[in-house]
Amino acid sequence: MNRRQLLAGAFALGALTASPLAFGGVSPKRRRAKLTEAWERASRVGRPLLVIIVPDDDHKWDRGQRFGIWLNNAPDEDLAPLAGLEPAAATLEELDRLVPGVKDASTAWMVLVRVDQPTPTWRSIVVPDVPPSAMALSYEDFVAKETATSKRDLDWSELRQRYQAHEEAAGKVRLEAELVAFRQSAGRVFASEGLAGNQPVSVHAALARDGWVKQAPPGTHWAVSGGCGMHIERNPDDSEENGMYAVGCGMGHVEAYAQRFLHFWDIAS
Repeated sequence: MNRRQLLAGAFALGALTASPLAFGGVSPKRRRAKLTEAWERASRVGRPLLVIIVPDDDHKWDRGQRFGIWLNNAPDEDLAPLAGLEPAAATLEELDRLVPGVKDASTAWMVLVRVDQPTPTWRSIVVPDVPPSAMALSYEDFVAKETATSKRDLDWSELRQRYQAHEEAAGKVRLEAELVAFRQSAGRVFASEGLAGNQPVSVHAALARDGWVKQAPPGTHWAVSGGCGMHIERNPDDSEENGMYAVGCGMGHVEAYAQRFLHFWDIAS
């Protein structure tokens, strides 16, 4: 089995069996309060609100990792528009309290709310799937493939080196595929809404990283995992319990570019 699949499965099992408090997440009550605060702050300063949609349990791990890949690795030009947006994270149902009708956008990954206009409007953003070809083969599949095509005895040391090179190359393909997926969706909406700004791109990107990368959007957390446990980063104004949640360390492996991800699980209300 692919080691990434093993890791994802381990976290999915943990999500089903561990107590909600163990995840050190954000309670629904607190997340709703954070969303209201972000809405009021955006209205007060006159800028749009960008809400990252907290997905259902089946998508929490994959969605959080893909957001992490984008926000932590995207180039300046992709992150620059975020500098002019107020960040938040919420479920569609929670956002629907403030934007009636938005809960019908069931495929939304993000919702851009123009609270800087006399009558607020919203647009959903959906990020396309990354092509399966961007994923690496498992070591077992790689060995089987090489064995089937080789006409000589395999040098296992050489084979391991070739597999590591293959996995690194596949990781680079996946990273670029993830960034392109976000660029094609979020970037298109940002451009059509005129959110690029008129300052140098590097200035906007630095501001975006301060507000979106150094700390998590209100309503969620950043977490880090290399395959042997998970550390949840505490936001500066966080009064709720969070910290370390560890799972058994097996064959899990996460590439460096994907180790920091958005943690979407809730603690108890």
